[in-house]
Amino acid sequence: MYKRLLTLFLILFLTTLVGCGTTSGSGPNEETNFFDGYVYEVKENEFLVTENRVDEKDDMDLESGFAERAGNAIYFDASEIGISQLEGLKFGDYIRVEHDAVAESYPGQSKAYSIEELDEDDE
Repeated sequence: MYKRLLTLFLILFLTTLVGCGTTSGSGPNEETNFFDGYVYEVKENEFLVTENRVDEKDDMDLESGFAERAGNAIYFDASEIGISQLEGLKFGDYIRVEHDAVAESYPGQSKAYSIEELDEDDE
C-alpha cells in the first residue's frame, strides 16, 4: 500500500514539474518572426517600421488616416542589436527585421534581434 501511494505521489509530482517548466526569454525562439517594411522613424534605442511606404513623414495621428496609409506598424526595441545598426537607417529604407512576439497595440511593439537591408525588388 505504501509503495503504491509513493509511486502515485512521484508520478503526480513529476507531471506537475514538467507541466510548469519555463523557457528562457532571451533571444529568438524556434518560431522566428520576420517583418519586412519601411523605416518610418529612428530614435535613440528604437525604430518604427511600417508595412507600406508612407510618402510623407507626417503625424502618426490615427484620426488623420495614418494607419490606413502605413498598414501594419511596429516599434522595435533595439537594445539586443545595438545602436550601431541603427546609425545607417533612414526614413524610407526597406528592411527585414527578425524579432520577438509583437504586443497587441498600434503601433505594435517588439524586440528586434537583427536588421537586414533589402532591395524593393525583394517584396
